[in-house]
Amino acid sequence: MYVHPPHDIMGNLNLYPVIITRFSLNGLPVSHAEDGSSPLSVPVEYTRKITLSHRQTSVGFRFVSPTYLFPGDCRYRYRLDGLDDHWSMTDSRNASVNYNNLRPGEYCFRVQVGNGDMQWNSDETKLWIRIQPSFFRSKGALAGYVVLTLIVIAVGLYYWMRRTEQQQREKIESVKRENERNLYEQRISFFTNITHEIRTPLSLIIGPLEQVMKSHRISEEDGEYLAVIKQNYHRLHSLVNQLLDFRKIDSNKYKLRYDICDVGRLVREQLAMFGPTAQQRRIRLIEEIPDRLMQITDREALTKIISNLLSNALRFAAEEIHICIDRRDDGLVMEVWDDGPGIPAEEREKVFEAFYQTRNNGFASGVGIGLHLCRIFIRLMGGTITATERPDGKSGALLTAFIPEPASEKMDIRVKTRLNTETVGQSQPQKEPGTNLAIQRPSAMTVRHTVMVVDDDSNILDFLVKVLGNDYFVISTDSGGQALNLLRNNDPDLVLSDIMMADIDGIELCRRIKNDISTSHIPVILLTARTGVSSKIEGLECGADAYIEKPFSPDQLKAQISSLLRTRDEIRRLYAGKFMTEFDTGSQQNRLDEEFILKCRDVIIAHMRNPDLSVGLLARELAMGRTLIFRKLKAVTGLTPNDFMKLIRLNEAKRMIIEGRYRITEIGFLTGFSSSSYFAKCFAKQFGVLPTEFLEKQDPGTQ
Repeated sequence: MYVHPPHDIMGNLNLYPVIITRFSLNGLPVSHAEDGSSPLSVPVEYTRKITLSHRQTSVGFRFVSPTYLFPGDCRYRYRLDGLDDHWSMTDSRNASVNYNNLRPGEYCFRVQVGNGDMQWNSDETKLWIRIQPSFFRSKGALAGYVVLTLIVIAVGLYYWMRRTEQQQREKIESVKRENERNLYEQRISFFTNITHEIRTPLSLIIGPLEQVMKSHRISEEDGEYLAVIKQNYHRLHSLVNQLLDFRKIDSNKYKLRYDICDVGRLVREQLAMFGPTAQQRRIRLIEEIPDRLMQITDREALTKIISNLLSNALRFAAEEIHICIDRRDDGLVMEVWDDGPGIPAEEREKVFEAFYQTRNNGFASGVGIGLHLCRIFIRLMGGTITATERPDGKSGALLTAFIPEPASEKMDIRVKTRLNTETVGQSQPQKEPGTNLAIQRPSAMTVRHTVMVVDDDSNILDFLVKVLGNDYFVISTDSGGQALNLLRNNDPDLVLSDIMMADIDGIELCRRIKNDISTSHIPVILLTARTGVSSKIEGLECGADAYIEKPFSPDQLKAQISSLLRTRDEIRRLYAGKFMTEFDTGSQQNRLDEEFILKCRDVIIAHMRNPDLSVGLLARELAMGRTLIFRKLKAVTGLTPNDFMKLIRLNEAKRMIIEGRYRITEIGFLTGFSSSSYFAKCFAKQFGVLPTEFLEKQDPGTQ
């Protein structure tokens, strides 16, 4: 009988499927319950699907394989589908796993058992887990969100469309109003221009007409015709004036002038003027006017109101016109009606608008400004005017106007204002010719600084000269090239230049000034209309001391110039009172100025013992002209070359005294002074103490 080796027996080991022995939630084991209080309705060994709430997100499993032969050699691998992408390994001593913070969704826990040779049992154990989402993430809630979003979008679109339509309507209305306003302005402008053109031929009509009417050779009948012509001339002249008044009223320039007026007489005069035209058209003029009706009013405005009311009635009347005037409620009530076609109810307010024509006026002429003028005049006087049908029910239109008498307080205010205006105008003191009330303050500078102004705009150049001329001596030029030529023979304290110029712009001019040793000390202000940051950077990089934008304030410009000049004066005072070595770190704003001063100092120190040290020697060593050295030192330090050399020598003497290597008499000769007494005198003048006193004040530890 064949006997299997022991290793063959182990290789054929049977592995039983894994059994899940424990299920835990949030670290606590879960027991089964049939009443629904536990997610396990049966023991976990027989459970294949578990449903959890959205709060139960931490789960754990313990599992085992019922392999009783060598159980310590069992291996397990597991994974949670929906979370893990690969298998995880463990042994029988750690046959458990925990998962925390799981998201809502579907998961499948899978576990397999294998032997020590990693041979896995294909019969794996599976446990399905479903974690329900919260109510706010459930399908119903999501569907509600979608519906709510769609509703919000729909409502938003609805209101957006409504708003767009409203904006479109407003835009159309605005364009319509603008077009109407433009048309209105065009009509007003047309009538105004025509009116001005008519005034000349009217003058040529009335002149010959009056000459003919003075002749004794015309018959009585011809005289009547000429009278009609004259009356219509006055009528036409009145219409021309009304058109001009219409323009004046439309511009709010018409002012009422109140006076005592006999209204009855005024109305009869107007009726007499319209009489020939009415007689020609066989229209009766019926009046109801008191004999004496006095009113404080604007006579001219009232005349134009009556004239336009009669003209409008005469245009539409068939056989008669009634005019009735009476006093009522501290004012005048005028009623004018005719027997024409009347005014439709829907147009009774529109007839008072400018240039409006009723639909039934095909047989009447006009431009539609008469009633508009009436309403404007009446409103100016505080009254009202309306259009209605005739009170007797017959065909025709009734125009009713009420003009109140102005209050006495209102008239007193007008009179008082006019008198006060005249009084003030007469009581103001008259200035004598050439008198200036402004106090001219004397300039604080005994010697005025010189400012060079460069700008190719003659208007700006003249303005700058006027602004700066009271405080500075101004050299002006309109060319950058000419400015460079002027700088060769002049030494201004400051240059003010525009950037935009034809030949040499301000940037190039500033660059040339700052790179020339003879002019590098001169402050430069650039004045320009360019406001970009790049242009400012370019201006400052070329060496400009200040940058001012147009439009500029004259006070700002003066303050900037004064500040730069004051800074230059401060630097000069510092040179005159301090050690030259204190300026080695760059107190000068311009590199060329600093190098020039340091070179001068080095040359003076090197030839300090030479009794022949002079401006000529300094000029030879620096390869510069004597005049240029004098101008440069004077401009930068405020000192002449001789004073500058003396200052350097005294500063060196002071340094030697502090070092304590030489006696005071030796120091005087070493620094180029011819005698000890002259050295002591110069030292005391510069530093306020004698050399011996200065030596006594020094700390012995420093010697």
